[in-house]
Amino acid sequence: MVKYDYRLEYPLAPISLTYVKDDIWILNEDIEVLLTDGRTILIPKGFETDLSSIPRFLWGILKPFDKGLLGDVIHDYLWEDKMAETLYFDSAYKAQLFSDRERDFWRKKLAKEYKIKNWVTYKALRIWGGKRYRGEVKI
Repeated sequence: MVKYDYRLEYPLAPISLTYVKDDIWILNEDIEVLLTDGRTILIPKGFETDLSSIPRFLWGILKPFDKGLLGDVIHDYLWEDKMAETLYFDSAYKAQLFSDRERDFWRKKLAKEYKIKNWVTYKALRIWGGKRYRGEVKI
C-alpha cells in the first residue's frame, strides 16, 4: 500500500496504473490518502479511473496523465463514492465542490508547472461537472 499525505511536498512513490481500454486505467495497488479535511480514504487496488476525462482528441494539448494524476485519481474516487460523500457533507453540491477542490489542491501541489492545464480543467469541472456528477450527462 502506498500512502500519501496532503502535508507532504511530494508523493512517496509513483502511482502504478495499468491501461485497460476506452481510456480506463486501473490501480495496481491500494492507495491511502490523508485529505485536506483530515479524513483518510483508501482507494483500493483494482479501482477504475479515467484520470482527468480529457477527450482523446485533446491529448496532444492536455494529456490525461502527468505528475498531478494523484489528484485526478482522488477526484474520481470521491465521485465514485458520491453517496457517502453526499451524506458526509449533507449536500451533493458540497460533496462535488469538495472533490473538485481536493483535485485542484493535489494538482497544484504535485504539478505546479501545469498551471494552465490545472486552471482549465478545474474550471471545466466547475462548469460542466455538476451535470455529470448528478448523472445527467456522460463523458
